[in-house]
Amino acid sequence: MQGNRTRWITTVDTDRKIRLLPLIDSLGAVAAAGATALERLRPLLNPALGEDELRLAAATGVKKEDILQAMLDLYMQPLQLLPLDFEKAYDEERREYCEPEESFTQKVEQVADWVRSSRYTVFYTGAGISTAAGIPDFRGPQGVWTERDKGRSPTSCNPYDSFRPTFCHYAITQMVRQHWAHFVITTNCDGLQVKSGLPPHCLVELHGNVFKETCEFCKQSFYRDYVVVVHKATHITGSTCDFCHSALLDTCVAFGENYRNPLDPVVASFHAKKADLAIVLGTSMNVQSAASYPEKALLNPGGKMVLVNLQATPFDNVATLRLYGHTDDFMKELTAALKVDIPM
Repeated sequence: MQGNRTRWITTVDTDRKIRLLPLIDSLGAVAAAGATALERLRPLLNPALGEDELRLAAATGVKKEDILQAMLDLYMQPLQLLPLDFEKAYDEERREYCEPEESFTQKVEQVADWVRSSRYTVFYTGAGISTAAGIPDFRGPQGVWTERDKGRSPTSCNPYDSFRPTFCHYAITQMVRQHWAHFVITTNCDGLQVKSGLPPHCLVELHGNVFKETCEFCKQSFYRDYVVVVHKATHITGSTCDFCHSALLDTCVAFGENYRNPLDPVVASFHAKKADLAIVLGTSMNVQSAASYPEKALLNPGGKMVLVNLQATPFDNVATLRLYGHTDDFMKELTAALKVDIPM
């Protein structure tokens, strides 16, 4: 199994989660390889004082350098996992959870209250909101990357132009239309949010849109009813601009590429900093810099961050409220609480 991608992960210290240095995709690897370092780290962490290690260091008088050194020691510990142990840890990290219905509903009602009092609400969406449409996610139990890491071929899906928006897509659009929410930032390139009726000026598609092509010269954009991606390496679609007759390029961002539109992260950052309520739906929160936008809401007075998906994420301990469940179910209860009708 090829699970050596570096990223932020979470591990468990007693009964709470701690953000640690980037390690390979394994929760079990931390405990198995870093027992000594964890023992050094544990006395520095007071569960009663909150989640942020640096803020904790300042509050307890512990030097930041001591915490960073203990974390570095943990990072440098050699892994001592057998292939079977690694696979179990890998599967555990991708396990999906659904919390009890009563608890879920109570939390949705709390979110509804926050939406009513919010000055500026921003939705953040990932692959999880499109799985109900039939599009596989990436890091779920049968996700695209999960299957590839295990040496299996990812489940094939229908052409993108055959998919239709989910309830979640329509609900987000209707909430923006009725001014319950104000902007949407997504890492999805399936184009379903635009198909649901959301105006493009209310949306940033950080990773592009398979139905959108842009002129390489005048930057005019065109939305099509067919997939425009033809040459992933060059991004050339074979069409020409209606205005200046220059070549058109697709807008999709491949792994390792920078944002295709340099203004996208600027616009996303502007709205992220403006928000006092961030609602995060269906994302593993593992792709930077997109994963860092929602927590900017916490820097504003009364700022809150709500995180809804089926799997644990590196930002669970940062979120003001954490819900485990399907995004469609969350949006159905939220829009019902706000008395927002969803035409589909």
